Amino acid sequence: PFIAKNEPPPQDFTYGEFPLDFFESLLTLAVASCPSCPDGVRSNAELIDLGSGSGRLVMTAASSSNRWRKVRGIEILPSLHELALNKLRDASTMGFLSTEVQFENCDWSSHDLNLSTADVVFSYTTALRSSGSVLSALTEAIRLKLKPGCVVVTTDYELGHGFTLVASADGRNEGAGGECTGYVFIKD
Repeated sequence: PFIAKNEPPPQDFTYGEFPLDFFESLLTLAVASCPSCPDGVRSNAELIDLGSGSGRLVMTAASSSNRWRKVRGIEILPSLHELALNKLRDASTMGFLSTEVQFENCDWSSHDLNLSTADVVFSYTTALRSSGSVLSALTEAIRLKLKPGCVVVTTDYELGHGFTLVASADGRNEGAGGECTGYVFIKD
C-alpha cells in the first residue's frame, strides 16, 4: 500500500535491488554447504527469498540452467508482491522458467508461513534497518521455522545463536553504497 499511495514505506524497510552476479556467487557458496545439493546440483532443493520485493532474484534463480526443485519469494509489501506476480505471469507465458515458482504476500513471522521445506534461504538483510526489532524478529522467525541443516544467506548481518557460520564473501553492491558482505550459515 505504501508504494501504490506514493508514501514512503516504514523506516524498517528500504527497497533495493541486489546485484545478480553477487547473488549467484552467494548461492554457489550456499549450495556447497547444502546437503540437498550434492555436487552442486540444485534439482532436489528449495530456495526461498525472504523479502523478495518485485521478485527479481526469485525469477533469476528460477530461470537458471542449474535448476532448483522450487523457488519461493516472501514479501510483506502488497504492491511489490503484485509486481512479482506480474513478472511471474509474463515469464510463464514466455516459457522462461525452468522450475516451479511461488510468491507469497505475508510477514515472515506469520503463523501461516511454512519455511520448513526450505533447503536454502536468502535474505537481503542490508535493506533492513540494523537498529530496531526487524532483524531480531527475522532471526527468531527463521530459527523457529527452518529445519536443522538449512543453509541461510544474509547480507551485512550475522545471525548468531542457533546458526553456524560456514562461509562469507565480499562483493560490490552499489545499491548499498559500495561493498557488501554475504554470510552463509547452517541452522543448528
